[in-house]
Amino acid sequence: MSLLFKAMGKDVTFNDALLSNCISAKALLANAIPFAETNQVQSFFNSIKPKHGFIAKTFSGKFYLDEENEWLDGAVEAIECIELEGQKAALYYALFQACLQKRPFNLFHRANLSLRINGDGQQSFGNQTTWDTPFPDLAYRAYLDLVKSIWESNAEITILSPSDVSEIQSGYDLVYLDPPYISLSNSGDDYLRRYHFLEGLCRYFQWPNLIDGSYKNLQFKKQAHIAEWNAKRHFKNRLFSLIERHRHSTVVLSYIDGAYPSLTELRNYFQEVFSKVRIEGQVLPHALSKGVKNELLIIGMPS
Repeated sequence: MSLLFKAMGKDVTFNDALLSNCISAKALLANAIPFAETNQVQSFFNSIKPKHGFIAKTFSGKFYLDEENEWLDGAVEAIECIELEGQKAALYYALFQACLQKRPFNLFHRANLSLRINGDGQQSFGNQTTWDTPFPDLAYRAYLDLVKSIWESNAEITILSPSDVSEIQSGYDLVYLDPPYISLSNSGDDYLRRYHFLEGLCRYFQWPNLIDGSYKNLQFKKQAHIAEWNAKRHFKNRLFSLIERHRHSTVVLSYIDGAYPSLTELRNYFQEVFSKVRIEGQVLPHALSKGVKNELLIIGMPS
């Protein structure tokens, strides 16, 4: 959505709870290609010196092969030496994408390297050819794709530091919200659990103190503002309070039919807060679900 608004010439302020997503936004919403020549990026990733560092020592047998873990240690060390923030963001973005492509389901919610090693390569959740492609090649391809999304714009782009969206002050013309999915069965989409490894890459030197060793996948310890948004008992009040804060803006809520709170509750609340309410839906398949889901945009417009 941020790219769309940029293309429309709108000033964009981006917020996310995860640092890895904020870095990705900085790369995607850049106004200039960060490297003069693409072969600079290819040379950078090809010249990474593997290192038996924190990742290799901690995550052996979890997500990647041992030699890949050592390459990742070396890659983070090299990226951290880059001085220009735009270049650093682009390199991290490319690294994140490469890491996701080499994972079954593109997630880190399970320590399931065995699926990649023991599978026949034909599973619906992955592709053996991609898994076996070296990290430098995947990262370089990701950078080439990134470049396609970068263009110069007069729009003002602001990337906020990772934080709780509830703390952002009001005053925007339009507020687009994409909260976690809370199912009726009381389980939420814990994005930190799904993408903790990417978060660790960009918080490399704090990583040892962020891990919850009671989990096999060595995910992050709970972070208060993220955990509360994932908790069903807090979610409705947090969401409604957030909408109320921005009642003088146009609010666009991305939602899924069948989630908590219900569409009826949301419609009623929007009608209380806004003078005009519009709801649009589109039935779409989901990667980790056999069925389809009705994706919704609930739009509230002030008077």
